[in-house]
Order: sequence, then C-alpha cells, then structure tokens
Amino acid sequence: MPAIGGNMSDEAPSIIIPYSGPDASGQFLDVFLYLRPETNGVDVEKSLFRVIHNVPEYRNAVRMVYLANLPGHFLAENQVILRHYRIREYFARKGKTGMTPGMKNHFRVYFGLDPETSQILGAYEAMEKLKLDEKSLFEVWVDPFDILITCGQIIKRYQNCFIINYDIPYLLKQDLEGTDIAAMIFRFAMGPEGIHNALEAMRQSLVLDNILDPLQPPARVFHYSKSPFDLLLDSTGHLVGPQKTLLGWQASSFGTFLLEHGLSETEIEDIIRNPIFEFEVPRAGRIEEHINIATIDFSYEEALSKYRTHVGHIILEDT
Repeated sequence: MPAIGGNMSDEAPSIIIPYSGPDASGQFLDVFLYLRPETNGVDVEKSLFRVIHNVPEYRNAVRMVYLANLPGHFLAENQVILRHYRIREYFARKGKTGMTPGMKNHFRVYFGLDPETSQILGAYEAMEKLKLDEKSLFEVWVDPFDILITCGQIIKRYQNCFIINYDIPYLLKQDLEGTDIAAMIFRFAMGPEGIHNALEAMRQSLVLDNILDPLQPPARVFHYSKSPFDLLLDSTGHLVGPQKTLLGWQASSFGTFLLEHGLSETEIEDIIRNPIFEFEVPRAGRIEEHINIATIDFSYEEALSKYRTHVGHIILEDT
C-alpha cells in the first residue's frame, strides 16, 4: 500500500482505496474528510483508522469508501483550495461592497452600528491598511464577542475596523505553497449523533497519540463535510477517479440523490456557485442563510426539503 501523507508534490494523486461509487438510497450518510496541510501524515491516518476498525459499534456502521493522497501541485493546478473557498474569497476581496442586505442587517443588529458608516474591510484591504502579512492577520486574536459569523462569512472587529474573512489570504497562500493532503470518504449507517460520536472518538484517539492538543478543536486537524451540501462542495475538488482526474460532485451520493429527485445539473451547479438563499421564518420574515450551514446534520431528504422552501436566491457577482 502506498504511504499516505508526506511529500508527493511531483507525483500524480495516489488512490489507496478507489471510490466505491455513490449510494443515493438515503439509508447512509457520506462524510468527506481530509487532513489539513499542517497536520497531514501517516500517524494521523493510522490514528483515525484505528477508531473505525477497533471500536465495535463503528466496525459495522462505518465504512471507508474512498482514500487518496492528493499532491500539492495537483491541488494548485486544479485550483482546488481556491474553488473550495471561492465564496469566502469573494467577500475577502470585495469587503463592504460585496455584503448582501442580510449580512448588513445582521451586522447592524449584532454590533449595534450602521454598516454604511463603519469601516468594513475585506481581508486583503485590511492587510494593506494595517500593514500585516497573511500570517500576522491570520493570528490576530480578538474577544469572541468581536466576531460575527453571517451567511458563512467571518467578520472580526479589530482596532477601529471590521475585517471580513481574515483567514482567507493565509489559507490560499498555503495552497500556493503546494502542500499535500489526504482525502477520504466515510459512509455512515447512523444518524448525526452517531457521526458526531465517531468524530469525537477520532479526536480522542489523536489526543492519546499525542498528535492533537486536547484544547484544540478537531477543525484544526481535519476538515469534514458537516452537511449534504458540504459533501457536494468537497466532492468537486477532492474526489479523484482511477484515471487520476476529478470526478466532480456528480459522482457523490448527495449529488446523485439530487439528480434522481428532479434537480438538473445546471440547478445544482448554481447552488454550489451561489449558496446563499432567502427563507421565510415565522416572526422574523425573510432571512438569508448559507444552504451548507442551514442543513448541517440533515439527512439527504431533509436537506433537499430545506432547499425547496427557499423564497429567494442571492446571486453574487464574478464568482
């Protein structure tokens, strides 16, 4: 078996476990998991796999249906990281001018300030004004009450300004440096609570193996798809077939489910490209929600039902 992790930047993707194909029955939930560049390595994978194979309640309820090592040059060549963070990069670049009406309203309520007269900066403009490089901006610490998350975007109050998606310049710079990642799909025959328990067991295993600081959240170590629409996004750039080419969201279980339930490829592509929708909420009226976040822990059927209740769609420029 080829080694997982390490430096493979001059090689093609290494498929360790070929993708077994989608399951659109709705009886299982696929979760895409990939190790972030700063924690990729053989010891991490071994620690995660041991949980699945050695814990009796997971042995028959969790199956790995895909495992691949994706070299940095492949990720950069296919703009995988940039495409994954495309929406967040849009707001980091546009700053205040990119904010939707719903985001401005949320800002007004949360901070008690008028967004039109507040100094709201995209991350790139903030770097220039504050004389900070990507890593310095990434490491800026503020009180949790100075952070607003709205429609999937992070607005951080720092000094006399508000910075949108402060972390994006650093994350994209990491991509340019060509770091490899390991990508995998777990197929769960359990509900959200069981999945969370399995992920917590993985975190505990990493702590016991001295790989993860117990005070750090799992997101610092690995990314996983938290909703069916997350699975769509992750599949666009991290699901590789036998020919070492990207299979795309069409090969994912939820993508297949949506196609089988009447959505067209064009409509699904539009959801991925513009994931912010308007929904009617009792006593609150119309609110904007990022569909990936609004469907966290949903089944495939629940996620589709949520999508079908939208009453408006926010179309972002040049995304």
